[in-house]
Amino acid sequence: MYRLNDNFNYGAFVKAVQHTIDSHAGLRIRLFREKEEWRQYFPNQKANVVGEVLDGSKPDQCLSYAKKVILEEAYRAMDLKYECPVKAKVVNVNEQYWLSLCGDHMAIDEIGFNLLEKEIEKAYRIIINGESLPEVSQEPYINYLKKEETRKATEERNLLYWQQQLKGAPMLIDTSKNGQVSANFYVYELTGEHYEILLDFCKRNKFSLFNILTAVHLLLMAESGKRDDLVISFVIANRFSPEEQNLIINLVMLLHVRFSVNQNEPLPDFLTRVKETSIAALVHRNYDYASLYRAMAAEARQNGCFPNLGRECNLIVDDDPMQFPNSLFMERMEQKPKGNFQTMKTGFSIYAEQTPKNLNAKVTWDSSTWVISSEEMAVRFPQIINQFMD
Repeated sequence: MYRLNDNFNYGAFVKAVQHTIDSHAGLRIRLFREKEEWRQYFPNQKANVVGEVLDGSKPDQCLSYAKKVILEEAYRAMDLKYECPVKAKVVNVNEQYWLSLCGDHMAIDEIGFNLLEKEIEKAYRIIINGESLPEVSQEPYINYLKKEETRKATEERNLLYWQQQLKGAPMLIDTSKNGQVSANFYVYELTGEHYEILLDFCKRNKFSLFNILTAVHLLLMAESGKRDDLVISFVIANRFSPEEQNLIINLVMLLHVRFSVNQNEPLPDFLTRVKETSIAALVHRNYDYASLYRAMAAEARQNGCFPNLGRECNLIVDDDPMQFPNSLFMERMEQKPKGNFQTMKTGFSIYAEQTPKNLNAKVTWDSSTWVISSEEMAVRFPQIINQFMD
């Protein structure tokens, strides 16, 4: 949800969204079913942008209603058999403009959505300045598809690697306990000098912030769940070459990485082992996920269970975050967490974002499995990070 500039130009915005959609095949994806299989194609699509005007003598009530309309629009599911995977709704409340901008998760990952914001703003700026938009090219996406074809040669070998790694892994729970449960929630934020100290530690010791977060994740689960054999699902962007960095599409892959935790292992050694295991996982990242899941499900059925993979660690790195205000957006209205949190039974997830100025990590967990309160987490999470640097 965004507040737009007071001099907002609706026509220029529609053109900017259309140009961005035309420039990225992933934003034109359509699904169809053929012989019991879902397939995709990328036809030309018209930008799904709608506007609504609200005028009234009670501005506060109008604004409250406008925000409600925008949030409802954001929650409405898209049907990619018939709809464009990008939609926008602009609400004019007494000449104050608000925007809902949504992308279907099947078409756009989080990095892609950050790029979507930037490209729409850039195209909008070009249009209102009376300049010519750049020529549309599909070459980057075509080159990506060609590279994907070459990667298929390693899929069978990598699938065997994952099957061996995960055989007998402790990711299964009884189906009678399946479902969403109430969750605890904690936000860790690091800025300023303390953030610079952590970045310097990583640089000197050749670790990434993702290595740090993974190690923290593992130690917290080992302590609060009394377990030493753990599986964390890495949500990786799969953007390893320069030409893939600017694709607005969903390139996310899941890697279910198995770790052992020894509470007596020196922390530097543990952190190094986390790094090495993570690198090995990335080396084997190209595999047929459906085949792996079928293998895990078959093993689970033998035990009367099902694969539960609700322990994710995800870090989004944005080296050039959008600055507000700009030519289009006045501000992004961050939706602060409130109310009751939900997670999968036995879930424990870390979703983090790294920018040049800060690290923000949102932690959600099932406290009936991982016995640690939000207050205890607020102490233990930064404490572990500091212990790594001691």
